[in-house]
Amino acid sequence: MAGFAIKRVGHVGVWVDNLEAMTDYYQRVLGFLVSDRIEDDKDQVAYLTRNATEHHQMVFAVSNRGVQESASLHNISFSIDSLTELKDAFELLGEDQSTAEVTAVDHGNSWSVHFKNIEGNNCEIFCLTPWRVAKPYDEPLDLSVSVEEIIEKSKELAFAREGTNPSDVWQTKTRRRLKTT
Repeated sequence: MAGFAIKRVGHVGVWVDNLEAMTDYYQRVLGFLVSDRIEDDKDQVAYLTRNATEHHQMVFAVSNRGVQESASLHNISFSIDSLTELKDAFELLGEDQSTAEVTAVDHGNSWSVHFKNIEGNNCEIFCLTPWRVAKPYDEPLDLSVSVEEIIEKSKELAFAREGTNPSDVWQTKTRRRLKTT
């Protein structure tokens, strides 16, 4: 048995051809809110939510590869409870010969382990941080240090950025935004 317990599917990422049309549809028809965006010369990504406690439940990304690895799947994420479990997941996935490209990343809103499953699909196991950071945000994550050291370094990096808020502040703002859409 794994040294971590998956609580739920965290979010689903989908490759899209037309980011604006997809975000408009999900907002207008399904009531989602765009919680964050990345639009630069490298990426076009929209993060959507219908829940003020979730930064994103859906992720839409325009493929920049020309030929997509799969028809529409961008990634599948799995939520766990703690950094201790994330450290266990990282170790177990790293030891598994059928798992590829295991990396640890601080996304600001979450601490994550990314990997490819046996068919090359992008997967992620994550636990939430107690703050929310505007995207893009990807910092290396050293899971060999103590949980306390990870939290301290991550918090320092996150709050050095403009727009970072404690989770409860972000959730209050997002609840207001969800009520007005």
